Amino acid sequence: MAEKTETFLITVAVLEGRHYIWTNMDSAVVVKVDQKKRCTAVKYSTDCPLYNEYFVFEFSTTLENMLEKRIMLTVIQPRSCCRRRKVLGDLNIDMATLWSQENHQFYHKWAILGKKDNFSGPRGYLKVDISMLAKGQVSKIPFGVLNDEIEGNLLLPDGLYQERQKAIYQFDIYKGENLEEKPNISVKDNKTQGGGPNTYIEVTFAGQKVRTSIKKNTHSPVFNERLTIMDLFPPLSQRIKIEICYQESCKKTINAARFLDLKLISNDKEEGFLPTFGPTYLYMYFNHNLGGFAGKILVSMDTELHDILPTDCKTTGTLVQSIPAIIEEQRFEDVILFGMIFGATAISKSCFDRVVSFRMTFGNTLIQKNADAGENCIMNSTNSMKPKKFSKEYYYLPVENEKPSLVITKNLPSCKKRMYNSNMLFKITKELVSILQKGIDAVLKLNPQSGTLKFFALRFVLQKLKIKSIQEQFESRGYRLSCGEIYDIVIDTLYFIRSSARKYIDIVEEYSFENGTKLDRERQKMCLKEMTSILDRVTKMCANRAKKETLGKIQTLCNRIEALVFDIQDCWPDIHLWMIFGSRKVAFCQIPAREILYSPIDEEKGEYCGKMRTICFYPHPKDKTNLSCKMDLLLWLGAERHKNDCFTSIPQGFTFDRDSVLLSRKILAEQKYEFYLRAHIFQGKISPGFDRTGLADTYVRVVIRDKQKETRPINAKLNPLWDQTLILPDLAFYGSKSYLMENVPNVLMEVWDRDQCKRDDTVGRTLVTPLMKFRDDPYAPPKFPPKLSWIKTYDGAEVLGEILAAFEYIEIPKPEDEFQIPLKEAICPIPPDIKPQMVLHRIEVLFWVNRPRISVICEEAILVSETIENAKKHPNFINKCKSMDVVLPLEKMYAPPLVMKIQDSRRFGIYSYAGVHISDIHSYVFYPLTREERNRRLSEYSLVKRNSDSSMGKYEELSKSFTTTTLIMQTGSFQDMKYQKVHFKDDTPLATLPRYNSSWWKNYLKGLCSYQSKFPYYTCDIPDEQEVVKPPKKKFNLENLFKNLCKCSRKTKSEAGKSVSSLGTYESLPQYDPELEEDFDWWTKFYASLSTAQEDLLCEAADRKPHTLKASLHLE
Repeated sequence: MAEKTETFLITVAVLEGRHYIWTNMDSAVVVKVDQKKRCTAVKYSTDCPLYNEYFVFEFSTTLENMLEKRIMLTVIQPRSCCRRRKVLGDLNIDMATLWSQENHQFYHKWAILGKKDNFSGPRGYLKVDISMLAKGQVSKIPFGVLNDEIEGNLLLPDGLYQERQKAIYQFDIYKGENLEEKPNISVKDNKTQGGGPNTYIEVTFAGQKVRTSIKKNTHSPVFNERLTIMDLFPPLSQRIKIEICYQESCKKTINAARFLDLKLISNDKEEGFLPTFGPTYLYMYFNHNLGGFAGKILVSMDTELHDILPTDCKTTGTLVQSIPAIIEEQRFEDVILFGMIFGATAISKSCFDRVVSFRMTFGNTLIQKNADAGENCIMNSTNSMKPKKFSKEYYYLPVENEKPSLVITKNLPSCKKRMYNSNMLFKITKELVSILQKGIDAVLKLNPQSGTLKFFALRFVLQKLKIKSIQEQFESRGYRLSCGEIYDIVIDTLYFIRSSARKYIDIVEEYSFENGTKLDRERQKMCLKEMTSILDRVTKMCANRAKKETLGKIQTLCNRIEALVFDIQDCWPDIHLWMIFGSRKVAFCQIPAREILYSPIDEEKGEYCGKMRTICFYPHPKDKTNLSCKMDLLLWLGAERHKNDCFTSIPQGFTFDRDSVLLSRKILAEQKYEFYLRAHIFQGKISPGFDRTGLADTYVRVVIRDKQKETRPINAKLNPLWDQTLILPDLAFYGSKSYLMENVPNVLMEVWDRDQCKRDDTVGRTLVTPLMKFRDDPYAPPKFPPKLSWIKTYDGAEVLGEILAAFEYIEIPKPEDEFQIPLKEAICPIPPDIKPQMVLHRIEVLFWVNRPRISVICEEAILVSETIENAKKHPNFINKCKSMDVVLPLEKMYAPPLVMKIQDSRRFGIYSYAGVHISDIHSYVFYPLTREERNRRLSEYSLVKRNSDSSMGKYEELSKSFTTTTLIMQTGSFQDMKYQKVHFKDDTPLATLPRYNSSWWKNYLKGLCSYQSKFPYYTCDIPDEQEVVKPPKKKFNLENLFKNLCKCSRKTKSEAGKSVSSLGTYESLPQYDPELEEDFDWWTKFYASLSTAQEDLLCEAADRKPHTLKASLHLE
């Protein structure tokens, strides 16, 4: 799977037209999306037609390919017997512009119609709705569209509201260097073999293409040509595509392409700048086969606006001109790229009969030789070794105490400040997120009982909600908001932003871009102005720390900083690491240069400079499923004058000679430690769709160096419970103790779905960093024992599951030590001090659904509903309320998911899988109130206690204002229950709200009282039907009141032997008419997913329509 193929729906609603310059014309609108066309009906004799037609275009492709497609709207005058078809005007927009809008849509926007032949102002306006949706998704209607004026609702990118004007986009193509005709899968340098390719450069923008002349038989063509595209500004295209093309007889071959996003080369603020780029080198990479470096081209781009133009000037068009050669003013410097390999494992079994080596390339440097080391010594490649087998699936390279090293020296342009700037901004963003996460962890530790609620609160902070919204979420779960801890986290975060912004401004103000490009200087001004604005705002927020709006601004600040990180102008090419079988490249890994760039200033240094990291090799640039190898290595990139700092990055515990380390190709280890790994695998959350039933037969595989262990497979589960500890002994790690503590080797964890007939499917994989315990360290809190945590598993960028696990390295003890390796067992359970504390819970479910049978799965317990005989005629279950007992962890963060599986009941005992829904169980947990909590709530809400014996005689007062109801409060154990009458402070009459029909409440409350005699501890007061109800004075939240009514009943001591749930007795629950359900919908809706990974199930797609389950869940 090179890249995930998705189904996209492009919806176009053509609503109306206005101010057509041709009066009383017959008009129609042609909608063209890529190569698909639709046309509206013809509207006769009007220049303000109403179309009101809706079109849907479906595409099954990748997102990258989808963003390259275009949408064209053309208003035509249809042909007749006496005239031919005429075009009034058109609009051309690309998908990238649509994708960049909020909710990926334009809603009620007026498109300006222009003509390609000449530009004499707008030729009319067309009102349209355009959106890009995933299959099954519904477009969201934005708020605030109150008027229908044209000028304020033009179809333009966000933030732009003026009419478009004429613009000329100029692309200067100077030359290309080291251009490759095709990817080189051999280890040899093929540039010297034969002549070069026939090359030209093609630029695509705003639906127009323009290209240079063809330069024949050369790897380094010189063009010196200006490509001009004439269009309007602001453009309705967001990406510029630059391609390297080769001409072979009549065939065109595209070997490499780069996209320039207009948002990255322009600034639409008041003091911004028009799109500009370069002149600078663009490093190109192959986008097919094994990828790799395809060459570099020297280009620049500029934009010119023209306010006054003759009326016969073309609106669009292209032009090619010759320009003089550029005089390069950049300074060049020598740089060193150093790499050290610590080990390679998880090598594919396809190499069992071949030797394996690894090679590092940097741009066009494919082979690096050094005369002092010998002519046959390749400095950027390891020696060939034959891998050893350690399992049925994987091999490893026996790299022990002699670690291979790789070196490349190269002369490159001196433009590191671009990467320094990006590194500083990236570190600020990363640290900002880390501080917020530490704050969440701190709150959870301080408040274990309300950990779930605190987690929700901080998630709301990150979602830019204000305190009022967070309060509502807390109150909906029965808690009052105490935000002292949240404010402390926010203030600490603001102080970090303030100090980081000051330091950033001090460093960047010293940068000099005298020999840089216009974009370098404009980008420096933009970043400094943005960070200064953020600093001023944060200073005010710190001073006014009591403002409620402070919470909602933190994520906005983080987004503003993150938007500045990426610099579109390349500085140096990416580093490629190749995996070679024999003499053929089979897999690679691509690493950006800025991640390993060295700087004496720590803030400017790359994230992984001089640090051991784990990388994965894949056979294709976009294939992240088939793993070829996992490698631990260290990389360092910097100027030659800083090479002494390169030596300091070599870990302690290794010996090397400073004078010959760049020539030796091997570094010897002096210190060695032996560990064993304990992998505690408890349970998982798996995405549905790996089996015909929607379930999966999963097992977990752990790989480290030359060791591998697997858990037992759990069949037909989406929440498998393994409860198993995997022990991997005899792991040798090299280096000093301090270095190993700072650079703990990662573990590869894979989740697989077992298939008896075919190859096992990958559910996902991830890299995990375990805790490390040396022999002298105590196995005691707070570090040990390790705590279980949810670890996400990925298939590429897609999350397919989560595993609740913990990992720890423990140094092999001496024979006389108390702490010893556990005895080998077939299945070793997780130690009690690591396993979550389990408590018995009861799950109660009240079903209401429009399909016959529901299964609720939690842990090993399964609750199955009754089968509905005729769902259309009577959509009620025979036994609507059921419960089951299940043992769950006491700490809510360890709780398993709640799986609801929908099946279609057919004849002869056949149940067809219809869908599945996975939900967190936290939202349905019931927390009994203590006496203190109950008294606190009553005092906060100003509730007045009343005697329960006087409640049944006050129908007249209740009919005038629905202000009383019955709530049962928990004062002790579950068996000792008391109920109190409470009076809500809000005096709003409920029966006359315009949103709900009062007769509905009368009918429903009558139904509740009909079985009150069977369940005496649930009381309800019914208004007199003949009583006249006064109009309401203000609104009242009916949904919360109704939910309280349905959750108030509990089991009592006298009813302990009967089948009674918190929702009533199973036999006495009333049958609700479908009409009542349609009028008032308070149920929780669960939408079942129809995802499946089986191709052979496509034939049943017609039967697999989405199902909706309505249920009330209660967990106590």
